[in-house]
Amino acid sequence: MKKIKFTLITIVVLSLIYYVSNLTGLLVINKIPTTVNSPTIEINSYIISTNLIEPKKKDFITYLHSDTIFGKQTWLHRLCAVANDTILMKNGVLYVNGENFDKNLNLVNFYTVEKGLYEEFYRDGKIIDDFMTNRLKDNKLKILLDNKTALKYDIKFDSDNGQINLFNENNEHANWTKHNFGPIIIPENEFFVLADNRDWFNDSRIIGLINRTNLLGVVINK
Repeated sequence: MKKIKFTLITIVVLSLIYYVSNLTGLLVINKIPTTVNSPTIEINSYIISTNLIEPKKKDFITYLHSDTIFGKQTWLHRLCAVANDTILMKNGVLYVNGENFDKNLNLVNFYTVEKGLYEEFYRDGKIIDDFMTNRLKDNKLKILLDNKTALKYDIKFDSDNGQINLFNENNEHANWTKHNFGPIIIPENEFFVLADNRDWFNDSRIIGLINRTNLLGVVINK
C-alpha cells in the first residue's frame, strides 16, 4: 500500500513539475510535425527547449508566430543572424559578416535528377519529402535531398528564381530571390532565421525578421 501511495505521489509531483515547466517555458517538449528542419530535426521527433538560455547563432529557437490563417503558433527555425550582423545569400549559400554560415551544416535543397536515380533514392528512403517532388520533362524530377547525399552523387544545386516577399517593399529589390539576396544589416532586437530545409520554408525570407519579444526558447537537445 505504501509503495502504491509513493508511486502516485511521484506521478503527481512529476506531472506538476512538467506542467509548471511547460507553462513558464523553463522546459518545453514539442513534437515536430513537418520536415521543415530535416535532416537535423526529423519529422515526428521531439525537441526540448528552454527560456533559461540566451540564444546564439546556429541554435534552433522556438518563437511565437501569428498570421490570419493559422492564428498563433510556436514555430522552430535555426537562428542565423542577430542585431548588426550583415547577411548575404549567394546561390543558396548564406554568408554572415562575410563568412560562410552554411559550412558544416547538412541542409536540404531541390535537386533535379533522372528518373532512375529518383527511383533509387525513393527505394533507399533518401528523399526528404516525396510529397514535394515535381515531375519535369524528359524523365527528370525535382526532389528534396540533403546536401551530403547530393555531394556524394555529384548532383548540382538547383537554384531557381523563386521570389521572396520580405525585402521587396516598393519593388526596391525585385531582382532578389530566395537563394540570392542581400546584403542586409539586421536591426536591433531582431533575429534572422532560416529553415534547414531551404526549399520548404516559411522562414525570415517570407515572414520577416523575428522580434526578440517573440522568442520562446532555445532547443537544447539538437
